[in-house]
Amino acid sequence: MLAVGLGLLGCGEVTRAGGDPPADAPQHGDALDGSQPADSHTPADATPLCVAPNNPPSTTWRIVLFHDADGHSGPDNSCPNVGKSMTSTNPQDVWCRRWGGEVRDAAGNFNHWWLWTELDTGGDGWIAAYYIQGEGNDQANDSQSGQAIADCPP
Repeated sequence: MLAVGLGLLGCGEVTRAGGDPPADAPQHGDALDGSQPADSHTPADATPLCVAPNNPPSTTWRIVLFHDADGHSGPDNSCPNVGKSMTSTNPQDVWCRRWGGEVRDAAGNFNHWWLWTELDTGGDGWIAAYYIQGEGNDQANDSQSGQAIADCPP
């Protein structure tokens, strides 16, 4: 995302629009964002929308936020707010990422990736990768290495 000069390009708005996922994003059969094609049945291993990942990895990745990010119980803004990660504590450590609800601003910047992290206000939660400083659309990369953050287990 670009913070463009001195101000933010909107603070991000979450929409339920799906968009085309990148090649490394889960496909409909994986159902990590809770959506299903109208004619399909929910797979037995589908991850419920507003939950923590099972056994998140112990390895952490580093990100820098350009704006405070609300933490949610799942990778979608419709999931309950459970805290906040703040720019005042940058860099942030995150464990993994999951494809979820879209966060978009008025300038057309967007991201579907959500990151599992320890929130600055206590507890763990999902924050939108939209708020990673310097990232592009549908990217969720480590700020130091540039490598894609590992996917969360289902």
